[in-house]
Amino acid sequence: METTTVVDRIFYNIDAKHANEYYNGTMLSHMRFEFPSLISMRNSTQVRVGCDHALFPVSFYQVNATNDYLHLHNYLSGVEWNIHIEHGNYTITTFVQQLIDSMPGFTVVLNSINGKLRFSAPYHWRIYADSTCQELIGALEGEDYVGDPGVSVFMPFPANLLGTDKLLIHAENLPCQNRDANGQPFFFSVPVDAPPFNIVTYENNRNDSCLMPPGFAADYIEIYITSEDGNPIDFQNCGWQMTIFVEYHSERQDDWIYSLSDVLRNYETELQEIQQGQPPASHDYNLRTKKRHHKEDNHGKKKKAR
Repeated sequence: METTTVVDRIFYNIDAKHANEYYNGTMLSHMRFEFPSLISMRNSTQVRVGCDHALFPVSFYQVNATNDYLHLHNYLSGVEWNIHIEHGNYTITTFVQQLIDSMPGFTVVLNSINGKLRFSAPYHWRIYADSTCQELIGALEGEDYVGDPGVSVFMPFPANLLGTDKLLIHAENLPCQNRDANGQPFFFSVPVDAPPFNIVTYENNRNDSCLMPPGFAADYIEIYITSEDGNPIDFQNCGWQMTIFVEYHSERQDDWIYSLSDVLRNYETELQEIQQGQPPASHDYNLRTKKRHHKEDNHGKKKKAR
């Protein structure tokens, strides 16, 4: 008996404001959604899980809790400053002004040709390597920078205010095959191609999905959204939406399948019979065998059902 692969797809709508459990509060980037029997093999030959479409607000900042720290030492007074740059989105001009306002006695100048910053102060100073803002100011990660009174120190790289350019959506409890740059699994990724305070739209035009191993089952999905560096995204309590699908593949015998064309053909025939004043025939199809049932008459003979 020949078989045909049949694919059944079930959709689930997810809303960040209606999770069953929140793991990082109003950041809204790590949460759990529960659905009874979300994934079960159901005698299927394979099960795949993917995201059909999603909407994410660009409510996260260029400067945030992961890159706002500046560790500065003033050798004149012997004071160490632990400076936290105000969170938000900046142009290069407003960012330079923010640095000047945050660093006592410092002069910060932008080279408009190459985008690099230079720092100077009227005292000996040091920017420590444990500062998390090094990429923002164009410093080399893991390096200390030391300055003498009145002498400018140039950063080796342009100031980087590009911010997050891609969202990585992780399904923490699903065995996804996709891998990020660090070899960690993720569900799917979304380029951030909209300006701040707009919406990023994701459409799964390639029908991407993750293959579940045999016997896998789940009644929830745990979503964790990060940047490419693995830092959690802070959506600032702005909700996002996602529609995921669970796809069941199974092999079914050809005579099991009752096609839509058969249904429409029978429907059109019945409409014509009604219009002609004839009682419609009872086709009495068995959807699994596509064969008419037979009934016995009073003499024990089989006849087609009408």
